[in-house]
Amino acid sequence: EDKQFINLETLCKEYLSNQLDTKIKKICKKKIAVFYDYDIDNRKDRFSVDSKNKLKENLYLRYIENDIVQESFEELIKRDYNIVRLGRSNNRFPFKNENFHDLAYEYSNSNEMESLDFIIPYNSELCITLGSGGQSSAQLYGLPIFYVGYNRLDIFHLLYNTMLVPKKFYSSSGKLVPISKLQNINNYYPYMKSYWDSKKIKIKSPTNSEVKESLLEFLYFLKNKTNFSNLQNPNINKWREFYLKSSKDFKRLQRIPYRPKIEVSFMISNHEFKKYRDFYS
Repeated sequence: EDKQFINLETLCKEYLSNQLDTKIKKICKKKIAVFYDYDIDNRKDRFSVDSKNKLKENLYLRYIENDIVQESFEELIKRDYNIVRLGRSNNRFPFKNENFHDLAYEYSNSNEMESLDFIIPYNSELCITLGSGGQSSAQLYGLPIFYVGYNRLDIFHLLYNTMLVPKKFYSSSGKLVPISKLQNINNYYPYMKSYWDSKKIKIKSPTNSEVKESLLEFLYFLKNKTNFSNLQNPNINKWREFYLKSSKDFKRLQRIPYRPKIEVSFMISNHEFKKYRDFYS
């Protein structure tokens, strides 16, 4: 009524039980990495009965194994982080540790989860996502994002304060297909395996060790510099400029009078760039 801004964290705490409030206070005693996975079961209802048995094929572009972040989680825990899984899931996440808190499973049927979507990111230092879309709450607070298995090669420029570890695309001969050839492949990226088979393209997720290598660089970067827009890395800066010049979507945005006034702030690790240089050409 008095037109004063409302503190979302304070407002959300009013809807927490005393038990959960105590739990959150304990979690907040350490650094927090908020985590959003890609729960395939949450997508079942989008398909017909016959298609539910072929979810991995129907979600081929998006599908990613959850254990892809195991080594990265172990590294974060060594560095005294609490990892908090948010979202809603009927399945426990396949990782057990006293510093891993599976709130997405424990409170999947609770109205309190809506409050956690704001409280946890507000108190977090970084976000790890496998592409569920839930990371939007973390982006609201400007958290640095570590995005594993990203697949939309045409819109990197829409990701802010983000390090990417994208999926890789291979030709039938086993050679990497460069991003520059994939950026404008379609107005949208079809999920179904049949589409990519028709293009004779095979899609692979990064490995556990590759994700960890990029995470180590991500943590080092956050410790020493938080400006994603002005990287002190000539190779990555040049690649980012090359990417933008070959992106039709980025060029389209530049022609819009009321385009977003946010600096480009996506990046990849040196490990990614050196190992998959042909992909990033």
